[in-house]
Amino acid sequence: MSPGFNAIVEIGFLILGHPAASAAPIQISAELASRLAAVDDDAVVIDFLARQRGRANDVDAAVSLAEKALAVEPDEWQFIDHLAHVLTRRSMSVRRRPDDQKRAAELAERAVDQLHRWDGPTGRALLTLLRVLMLAGLPSKVLDRALPPPNGHASGQEAARPEVIVAAVAAALALRRAELADALISSLPDGIDKQFAVLRREVPFRQPRV
Repeated sequence: MSPGFNAIVEIGFLILGHPAASAAPIQISAELASRLAAVDDDAVVIDFLARQRGRANDVDAAVSLAEKALAVEPDEWQFIDHLAHVLTRRSMSVRRRPDDQKRAAELAERAVDQLHRWDGPTGRALLTLLRVLMLAGLPSKVLDRALPPPNGHASGQEAARPEVIVAAVAAALALRRAELADALISSLPDGIDKQFAVLRREVPFRQPRV
């Protein structure tokens, strides 16, 4: 690595110069791309490259790089969550592997459980988990993670989030628990989340293919 080269700083400049709303890969010069690809001991750099491949819809490379980032820092929840996310993406593509959904669910649960242990913010990780479980056709597990005790294992704060309630509504409907779905919808404040939940209530549920 060249003296004075700081991969994290370079990535920071790249992100700052990229339109926030753009889902396209960040433009990188060939020289910088080569330097970043040579970094094999910094999980942040490797994870950035994984996200780049994900933006380019190269799901196999995204999974491989996300796995490499997690191997460097195996206890970092952001890397656990990202690998779960890209495995979920691949599970819905023609590149899917038989164990993609199973691995994604296990990783997503690991990320949420880890955050619970130190009372960390579960917003993104919990949504990843609920999505993975729903796509895997496991609505009972969705309710277990979305409802507070005694009916589930979500904290009161998690269970009160509109996006978590909407996921619980979908799971309740999948299990044909209409009364629970109605109660959850009633707990939502007026707004787009409630409108979406009502729409889900009115549209017949179709079990995802697994």
